[in-house]
Amino acid sequence: MEHAIDGARRKSVLQQQWLLYLLLAIAGVTGLARHGWTAFWTPLHVHTMSPPFADLRSIQGGLVSLARGSWPQRVNPGDPWGRTMDYPSAWLWLARVLRFRNEAAFLAFGTSSVLLFVGACTYLLARYPSWIMLLGAVSPAALMAIERGNTDMLAFVLLLACASLGRLQSSVLFFIATGAKIFPGFVLHVPAVQRDWRRLALYAAGALAAGVLLRDQLPLILHGNTAVGPMSYGAPTLIRGLGRMAIRAGVPGPVLLAAAVIVMAAALGLAFKVCPIETPADTHSRTLFLTGSSIYIYSYLFAANWDYRLIFVLPCLPYLRRALGIYGHVCCACALIALYALWLSDSHGTALLAQAAEAGLFIMLIPPAFAPLRKETSSSPAGAGVLSRESEDLILVRSAPNGRRGGLPEIHEVPPIPLV
Repeated sequence: MEHAIDGARRKSVLQQQWLLYLLLAIAGVTGLARHGWTAFWTPLHVHTMSPPFADLRSIQGGLVSLARGSWPQRVNPGDPWGRTMDYPSAWLWLARVLRFRNEAAFLAFGTSSVLLFVGACTYLLARYPSWIMLLGAVSPAALMAIERGNTDMLAFVLLLACASLGRLQSSVLFFIATGAKIFPGFVLHVPAVQRDWRRLALYAAGALAAGVLLRDQLPLILHGNTAVGPMSYGAPTLIRGLGRMAIRAGVPGPVLLAAAVIVMAAALGLAFKVCPIETPADTHSRTLFLTGSSIYIYSYLFAANWDYRLIFVLPCLPYLRRALGIYGHVCCACALIALYALWLSDSHGTALLAQAAEAGLFIMLIPPAFAPLRKETSSSPAGAGVLSRESEDLILVRSAPNGRRGGLPEIHEVPPIPLV
């Protein structure tokens, strides 16, 4: 009995990954305070830029550029690295309100963004404890988001909250996230495949409003996207990688690209065949999965993205691990390789492995991302043939005598339900 209790306690301790994550975060803060910004990040193989929170600096520098008469989305001399500001202009208004030109206020905002992101990861680990989630939360992609102080962390928190809130509240957060970062508009996919028409109407109204407000800025913001090379993912990154491979192999680039398209199309067809519809899972984890997978699938398809955007794979992990069996476990393996791609970019071979994992994850996430539609199709009269007639003739109902647990089950024959 004592051995059983000790075993249960050890198992309970091992499942407190959120606590270990917080301890690692505290250790990181201590190391950062002791060694300084660059000296802390360099041994972690996270490409660091100084001064801290480099991506937020383009917004801080935008205020300086405005004061000098320049529009920072076009020319941003106030940025320490001369980068244009590839954020909606609403960030300039927020930067004025929060006094970004004051270094202490700027660092306070960047630190608050990191704390919100760490809190969101802690929540995921507490609700869905797993070592895979812990490995993802401390991955180079997550560390890169923190090091850059990137606003993707705030979008991550907002969209995570959308999965738990009602239609009206979540639509407000969706509008804020889309207006601040644009790509959260891909989350329109979630109510669409769930056939939640009221939520879809509210989300579509928010996306339309954001689009109208940003209609003049969108070309400038897209032009300011500089994601390229081994620290990025997406179809453009894959195409560039294939071009370099074609040059090394002495093969015409279009031939290699056509071969890659054929292989990916065949892999997608196979994925639709082998991917299970799903096994029972809670609604919340399914919504988290649809949220994260929609961001990854559409961002991969339409643009090159810096690797910190891979943090949106994290909400996918609980559903993949619990609901899709071996298929989901393979997806988790691809997700982990993608999240650790920054550490695999030192050699040509490992960089190819990372790009293959990112492409494989893109393909394998598509069938479960459209699973609600596939499930409805398979349960419709046209798809009802997948059920054998013999299985419809007898329904077994198990019940314990007198409603008490531990009784022997009784089997009752229930008349078949006619199909309409």
